[in-house]
Amino acid sequence: MIPAGGVLVLHGGSAGTKVLGCLKPGVNDTTTSCKGAPESIIAAQCCTSGGTCARESANVDGTDKCIAGHSKTLKGAIQALTYAQTKQRCGDLGLALCTQSCAGKGCFYNNHPVYTSLPCGR
Repeated sequence: MIPAGGVLVLHGGSAGTKVLGCLKPGVNDTTTSCKGAPESIIAAQCCTSGGTCARESANVDGTDKCIAGHSKTLKGAIQALTYAQTKQRCGDLGLALCTQSCAGKGCFYNNHPVYTSLPCGR
């Protein structure tokens, strides 16, 4: 579930906090895409509790260790997950949603928007 204040979607290839949008509870609960990056599917990236980026995890099933699939291999068609599904997936892997874009940290997610735990209006 999206927190009451909403959460920011950032550009996955920006080392800073290039905001592409704000997901609001009750409005964007089923949202899986956002415009503003070359690919529109919002990528699931996770971080450790210390904030270290983990776009890949050894705990992901299969040969592809990317949280939502490797964008280059899938020609941009990574698994479309909602905010709640992404938060759950990160939690299942012992990780959390990031507070930044993990630009350059794998899976070719630089071309995608990415979920964060940052509140809107920040």
